[in-house]
Amino acid sequence: MKSRAMFYQELLDMLEEKHDQYKEDYFRLKEIQKDTEAYYQGEPVAFLYTPCFLRGEELENIKAHVERATALFDHVIDLYLEKEDFRKLFAFPKEIEELILLDSPLSRKFPMARMDIFYRGIDDFTFCEINTDGSSAMNEDRVLAELFKDSLLYQDLKEKGIQMNSFELFSSWVDTVYNYWKEERPPVIGILDTKVDHDEFRRYAKHFEERGARVHLVTPWELDLEDGYLSYQGEKLDLIYRRLVTTDLYSIYDEVPKLIQGIKEGKTLFFGPITSQVIHNKMLFAVLYHKEAQQYFSEEEKQWIKAHIPYTAVVDERILADEHYVYNKDDYLLKPMDSYASRGIFVGKEMSEADWKSLLEAVVGRDYLIQAFATLPTFTSMDYELDAPVDFHQLMGIFVYDGKLQGFFTRSGAQLVVAGHQGGRSQATLSFIENS
Repeated sequence: MKSRAMFYQELLDMLEEKHDQYKEDYFRLKEIQKDTEAYYQGEPVAFLYTPCFLRGEELENIKAHVERATALFDHVIDLYLEKEDFRKLFAFPKEIEELILLDSPLSRKFPMARMDIFYRGIDDFTFCEINTDGSSAMNEDRVLAELFKDSLLYQDLKEKGIQMNSFELFSSWVDTVYNYWKEERPPVIGILDTKVDHDEFRRYAKHFEERGARVHLVTPWELDLEDGYLSYQGEKLDLIYRRLVTTDLYSIYDEVPKLIQGIKEGKTLFFGPITSQVIHNKMLFAVLYHKEAQQYFSEEEKQWIKAHIPYTAVVDERILADEHYVYNKDDYLLKPMDSYASRGIFVGKEMSEADWKSLLEAVVGRDYLIQAFATLPTFTSMDYELDAPVDFHQLMGIFVYDGKLQGFFTRSGAQLVVAGHQGGRSQATLSFIENS
């Protein structure tokens, strides 16, 4: 089997052979994109002409590791719910801890997750972070896959005997939610976030409505309470698809007493419950390595953690006093415990030793983590904006619905932090088979 590097080299050879045609095709697709839903903060999403491709063997390998990760994270949540000493390691505010400990009828406390990893090949990957109810970018993957299937490159690969398939992320989520809905009548559903003027939310609403549901896009401040149910404009909500991340909820906690009481009442079913914060919060990785937590993991679990979870610790006086973390700055990065969109990340390789040491001193006691820097997967592809081949690093987001792999969102960038605000480019993600 060809390596990923060999396959991407063959793609690059194709792009160079028909450079002018593919470049023209890329800019044609950019024009088409303007009339799609692939926008972020009012601008069309930047994308690469070349998708992320996964062979069948790689896809099966990722599926197996997703099941392994899900079992581990289920175990972590159970430990949090059952053991006070383990719970204290996360140090959540008491208001959030109270909501996490509430009972939920869901068999899995994180019905949706996006597990972001640096995937280098079979069994060779490192986790970046876990996102639960704030998971996003399904719409970007959908649009980019549709654009790619309209591309000249897609047609040329088909002619070479390569079968390619994209992933479905909308109807499958409706199926996941409906698996928990036992009534004969269709449910009334709220999609909840602080801002709901969002194409992705409207598309999810459309898919729910096609299955008979009534759907409202609601903000926390618009919710009422009626007979223990959360309600919107006088209509009780049976289910809430929560896109509101827990840190945002905590920041407005005192402003939304009806929402808080509705969560506590438990009559409106949340997808997902606040319990998912246990694995969403970046403190998770530090807990997995904490000496007081190690007693609760089997040897097999500890080996899997060591192989795939980057070493992580809270930046405290102990870390500051250990010169290893200064002299080996290139091996580490700093990130806030609970943020998103790659905000507030500092990479040791990009800083002088003096600046890195000053930064360590500055973030002590400010809810920061130090984390081992992962080996980033790298491939070369054409950047038609620069009209030149560029070495890209790649971050793969794995969408997990009720514990099963459902699809992907891939982003690549030339910088060490792969993010949109760092010049990152989104990619369609497709599985493929080469016919002999």
